[in-house]
Amino acid sequence: MLRLKTLSSSCLATLLTTCLGAASVSAQSPPENLWPVQTFQSTDIQTPFFNVTKKGQTEPGYIFFSPRDKARKIGHPAIFDDNGQVVWKGPEDASTYGFKPQLLDGKPVMVSWFGFANETGFGLGSMSIFDSSYEKIHEVILPGGDNEYYKTIYEPKTFPSYMDNHEGQITDQGTIVVTVVNVTEADLRAVGGPEKGWVVDGGFLEMDIKTNDVLFRWSAAEHLDEIPVTFSLKPLEGAGTSSKDPWNYIHVNSVYKSGDSYIVSSRYSCNIFLISKEGKIVWRLNGIDGGDFELGPGTNFCYQHEVRVEEHTVDKITLTTHNNDNADFTPDDQTKPTTGLVLDLDLNAKKVSLNRMVWNSQQPVVSRAQGSYQVLGNNHVLMGQGAIPVIEEYDANGAIVMDARFGNDGVTNCYRAYRSAWVGTPKTKPSVKACGADPNGAVVFYVSWNGATDIDSWKIFSVSDSGEVKEIVNFPKNGFETRMELQKAGSNLGLLSQQLQHLQLQLLRLYEDLRWQDGSEEMKMKAKMLFFLGLPSPYTTDYVPRILLSPNFLSSDPPRLQRTPRWLRARVVFAYFQLAVKVPPSSPLIWLHPLEVQAGQRAARSEAASLFHSDQF
Repeated sequence: MLRLKTLSSSCLATLLTTCLGAASVSAQSPPENLWPVQTFQSTDIQTPFFNVTKKGQTEPGYIFFSPRDKARKIGHPAIFDDNGQVVWKGPEDASTYGFKPQLLDGKPVMVSWFGFANETGFGLGSMSIFDSSYEKIHEVILPGGDNEYYKTIYEPKTFPSYMDNHEGQITDQGTIVVTVVNVTEADLRAVGGPEKGWVVDGGFLEMDIKTNDVLFRWSAAEHLDEIPVTFSLKPLEGAGTSSKDPWNYIHVNSVYKSGDSYIVSSRYSCNIFLISKEGKIVWRLNGIDGGDFELGPGTNFCYQHEVRVEEHTVDKITLTTHNNDNADFTPDDQTKPTTGLVLDLDLNAKKVSLNRMVWNSQQPVVSRAQGSYQVLGNNHVLMGQGAIPVIEEYDANGAIVMDARFGNDGVTNCYRAYRSAWVGTPKTKPSVKACGADPNGAVVFYVSWNGATDIDSWKIFSVSDSGEVKEIVNFPKNGFETRMELQKAGSNLGLLSQQLQHLQLQLLRLYEDLRWQDGSEEMKMKAKMLFFLGLPSPYTTDYVPRILLSPNFLSSDPPRLQRTPRWLRARVVFAYFQLAVKVPPSSPLIWLHPLEVQAGQRAARSEAASLFHSDQF
């Protein structure tokens, strides 16, 4: 159902202010050659400039990702469209990972990890789940305490939650699969280390979302006989000698529950494991030598991210993965293009064949960390390039139909990216800003609503003194922030002015009846009655101050209002203003010039504030 939000004439005067800049969206040029950010008139939201190049037809849906700017030390989940327009910006956090739309109990939700991420790529945090109104409905946490499985290099420092940042898959059973790490002892003599060495164990949990109960736990370090430390390709380089400097030998970076089993990706050993519901290793697929399988042409992979199951039967399993083929320790002169792979595994013959490969042959991407591969409709593919701040969409023929950049290499990154349909209905209110008349007499409105996807247009209404509501104009929604201009010479503002004049007459009659007297108690009492009792329906004490501050009303300076002393007019109008928007008495009121309420008239402002603002009615 379409929701059309309205801006009545009662909003006009309150919103009128001075606007700098003609554009509703700007890409600010930052210092030190940082990536530019988008700013807006109606809200203080800032997002990275999302530079989209479309080269063909993309699949429907929005782009979900969580850019992290290391230079600015900020990160946040975000939704963008194909035009580079932000749809929703989530809460800022220096570390946010894995933002993804999923289903929980058949309803669309969004999952994102927030917490502390260290320089080695691991995290200690929790999983937040948001509904379609952007309200947090669940936070899955993993307390540490005396639990032997979640030791860190920061002992004895503790954390609210010990969940790693690499995975957050909601299963068909309504549970969530997450990764965990643990600093533990291991014999490292086989790789040139000490007998009593230290490693970062990689594992995962399946947890109940609503109770935080752990339903299943698996640890790689508990299977060193089947997954020895010699499988690791990461150089030891002196690590592993203490619990403060453990060797990150396996690096579990994705887990996917398929049926009763789990597909586990080990980045630094270039392995993919199938783990049974009993925790046993059923088979191992290695991207270099095959492991338990024979590799066919084009099926090699290494340092992969986000392994997912496309199809799983008794005889066959089809896997997708973001094949980085590079790591943070691979030499610069031995880089390989990063690809997206679809692999068919014959579980009986133990053979692997290439189903599909996509990559940017014109401008090859070399991503040393992070990344995602998502299968879309019509055999399209969306690839988030991880450490390279680029998102690409490929069509069924492997041609790039969209690429989007949102940062500079080495500064901005994004763990994963996805495309999905989404209907956002925020519980917040729209953000509106109105700018005073320009030299041509136009009044400009800027309006946005963070996260709202079901808005087609914005309407502005006027309200007469009899309560009649009339539509002044209807503006089509244009991107995140819509600019609406009302021309003074046209019928739009003419109608609005006419409605304001009707209300002026009502107010002036009340003014005359009060027979203002300088500072008398009678005046104060009647003024209170005006504000709270004597106001004709449908106008409320919230509505009148906004109209009183209308430029049309102030500039006309009606004769009956002129008969009141100048200082008293200042106090009365400011008191109206106080009640309407609750500004502190020290706020300058330069723009109330027609009534000569200047910033320097502190006495008038102070007395006006105390006149109607101190008592409770």
